[in-house]
Amino acid sequence: MGRKLSFCKNDALGMAAKLLSAKGYEKTCMRDVSDAMQIPVASLYHSFGDKQQLLQSVLDHYYDNQMKPQMAALAGAENSYDAIHDYFTQMIRQAKSCEGQAGCIMLHAASELGTDVPPAATSAKKMLAYAKEQFAAAITRGQENNQITRAQNVEFLSAYLVAQVIALNAWLRMDASETQLVKYVDQALSLIRT
Repeated sequence: MGRKLSFCKNDALGMAAKLLSAKGYEKTCMRDVSDAMQIPVASLYHSFGDKQQLLQSVLDHYYDNQMKPQMAALAGAENSYDAIHDYFTQMIRQAKSCEGQAGCIMLHAASELGTDVPPAATSAKKMLAYAKEQFAAAITRGQENNQITRAQNVEFLSAYLVAQVIALNAWLRMDASETQLVKYVDQALSLIRT
């Protein structure tokens, strides 16, 4: 019979997300996470496997517990424009309160870790594709309800919104102020308004 865990896996995933976001994948090691949590490094290896598997677990946890519920709410909202605007505003709030680190890692994995960590890059790209699908659903409903412009097609606008997620993430990594970010979102989303 295995030993009982001496730590909460969700806490470990949160700490790993924070460290991976702050230091990057290459500069973060399993020992950094174990030291920050004050647990034996062997416990992390036992629970998650190696660093690649830990990154995959962080991405999976982010997708299941943060991204998927947020995107589902977005796709099911009555007022599509407001829901999209709220999504971006929430993204800013989460990043500023240090709850959105895994989102940074997801984008980093999609864009930069493809050759080093192919499974994580593949997962991250699937997450971005899922986000694009949910944006497309919200845009379609918004166009039907005259909340979102019909001057551009759904494919263009959904890709544009994914690009804005990536751009906003870059601004967040450069530590732009919340006021600057809100203005950026307002201006970026003016393209989709009716």
